[in-house]
Amino acid sequence: MLTIDEIKAKLKAADTCNKQVGREAAVLLPLITINRELHILFQVRSLALRAQPGEICFPGGKIEPSDHDAKAAAIRECTEELGIDESDISVIAALPPVHTPQRTFIFPFLAEISSIEDISINDAEVDSWFTIPVAYLLSHPPLQGYMNITVQPGKGFPIEKIANRDAYEGRIYQMPEYFYEYNDYIIWGLTGRILKHFLDMLEP
Repeated sequence: MLTIDEIKAKLKAADTCNKQVGREAAVLLPLITINRELHILFQVRSLALRAQPGEICFPGGKIEPSDHDAKAAAIRECTEELGIDESDISVIAALPPVHTPQRTFIFPFLAEISSIEDISINDAEVDSWFTIPVAYLLSHPPLQGYMNITVQPGKGFPIEKIANRDAYEGRIYQMPEYFYEYNDYIIWGLTGRILKHFLDMLEP
């Protein structure tokens, strides 16, 4: 029979809050000062990628077993994708994790980049990069739409055993989506949600 101390030990060993290895990912929301004005750096995914080619995202990617934690993964991915030296990256704080439709999590971290002069993109992953002033984003609220997600029990789901089964067959949920426009760029999806979380924190 398990004791409370054994349960505590198992959860501590799992370190579920600090290290998520599997399909989970981590990203940096990079702040940069340009001409005394605060900007956010974004990157455009390579057109050669199979997943979301040409879409706008933050530096980041999958958390690997070799990463000490989610923050380390976000920093590593940023150095690999943009060629920014780790010494030029200063993590300020963790932002709220984002739950994805695939039932995984993305762990965002707010960071300051001290210099962008030596950016050298990894062409295999990144097509280009750009920045947007924070003041512009705060003064231009996003367009808001909704994505319909239909819940349909899959193979092996014992729908006949649960109460109120009709409420779970073909049920439709609406997920809000936010669209930020800047010049010819459209920022939306998970990146848009992370960005909105951050900007909402700056509002009075």
